[in-house]
Amino acid sequence: MIIWIINPFDPLPGEIIHPWRYWSLAKILKEKGHDVIWWSSSFNHYDKKQRDINKIYDKEFEIRIIKTKPYKKNISLARLVNHRQFAKNFFLTAKNLLNKGELIPPDKYIVSIPPLQISQAVFQLRKIWGGKVILDIQDAWPETFYRFIPGGEKIRKSLGPIVFAPWFQQARRAYAQTNAISGVAKKYIDLALGKRNQVPSLVVPIGISLSLIDKYLPKKMELLTPIKFIYLGSMSENYDLESVIHATNTLVSKGYKLQVLIVGKGPKENSLKKLISSLKLTSTIRLMGYLKFSDMVQILHQSHVALNTIYPSSYIALPNKIGDYTGAGLPIINSISGELNDLLEKYHAGIFYKAGDISSLMKAMQFYLDNQEIILIQGENSRKLAEDLFDRDKNYPIFADFIESV
Repeated sequence: MIIWIINPFDPLPGEIIHPWRYWSLAKILKEKGHDVIWWSSSFNHYDKKQRDINKIYDKEFEIRIIKTKPYKKNISLARLVNHRQFAKNFFLTAKNLLNKGELIPPDKYIVSIPPLQISQAVFQLRKIWGGKVILDIQDAWPETFYRFIPGGEKIRKSLGPIVFAPWFQQARRAYAQTNAISGVAKKYIDLALGKRNQVPSLVVPIGISLSLIDKYLPKKMELLTPIKFIYLGSMSENYDLESVIHATNTLVSKGYKLQVLIVGKGPKENSLKKLISSLKLTSTIRLMGYLKFSDMVQILHQSHVALNTIYPSSYIALPNKIGDYTGAGLPIINSISGELNDLLEKYHAGIFYKAGDISSLMKAMQFYLDNQEIILIQGENSRKLAEDLFDRDKNYPIFADFIESV
């Protein structure tokens, strides 16, 4: 089969060492004998720069780049312009090449959501040339933007469908026309399908390749003091990092010996640095910036407990970092109720705290400091969770089978 993957966000081969979602999927589909084209953007979403096309290699499968304008912030009008431009230019480019016979029409389209705009371009192509469409949901759009509406949670949920009505209409139109739906979390698929169950669907978490992480990370954990808590990810408004700092400050004042490692960058980085400095915690809380994969895995190996500190208003169900945490065999202090919390409870692999509640987070961290033997037990359980549900080496071949079956 000829399979097109349309996703402008994921890093491309040559930009990173380890494959992310669509690179992993494209490799497997290619290995199964399919012709794969990945359509991506000239603008790199992660480093906020135009791509150096010369650094991208396509030895495993074909990559086609669509020219788009840059944006500085993930939440911005410029990003929406970028999305619309990508969808329009993708459609015009693909249509032109198909009309001239330079491309053969695909049998399957795998379309990432977000952005929402791409789906309509794909449906227009399908109307002319046929093929089946699989929408792959990585984030709850537009629900994730409710947090920008002033007021409490009830007000946001009431006003959200009104404020973002055009996006909801766009999303409903896409889900009504698709041949199948996949998603990184069951919550996203449930939001997409509503009460309709006739559309084939599959949950495929982002996950992690355990064979890859094990090249850098021994499975055995040792309780070397001080106990280290680790956070991987963005320093943005979605994440309750201020509570991490204040909870750590309280624990230090009580005489506990610990370290907190924060790996990543983001718009709140400067304010978090100032807060850490003002509380004299610079030797206790280390901001480590972005790390290459092998270094990140080594830091995970040196850590004992993972932090998944996310505000519920973000609508994030199963963050990418959960694959890294469980793959490294770390118990998780988690603030997301529902799907993820149910898994952590089922596997006895973590503890829940209420986002924004410093005392709740402090008690969760103190639990592990006071009961360090639990770290080893829950760490083994966390790794079992990764092996059962988050291992790309197992899940993505199933993903590829699902695409073939549509």
